[in-house]
Amino acid sequence: MRVLIFYNTAWYIYIFRRNLIKELQKAGCTVFAVAPHDDYVDKIRELGVDVRTLRLAPRSTNPAAELRAFSDLRRILGEV
Repeated sequence: MRVLIFYNTAWYIYIFRRNLIKELQKAGCTVFAVAPHDDYVDKIRELGVDVRTLRLAPRSTNPAAELRAFSDLRRILGEV
């Protein structure tokens, strides 16, 4: 089974979902993470997770930026 974890920061995934990721891997799941690039992306990769970065501006209200983020997410979901 493939599991995708998506959040607006890699920091959050690493700090709050690290144990979940380990348990999913023990159960035989392939775990993917999607988040904007930050200092924690490499730490998540060290857990054996395939990380896909996303251009996401968490505080943006720019429609063009939102469409770009949606397009990136759609592409990533097609790849995973």
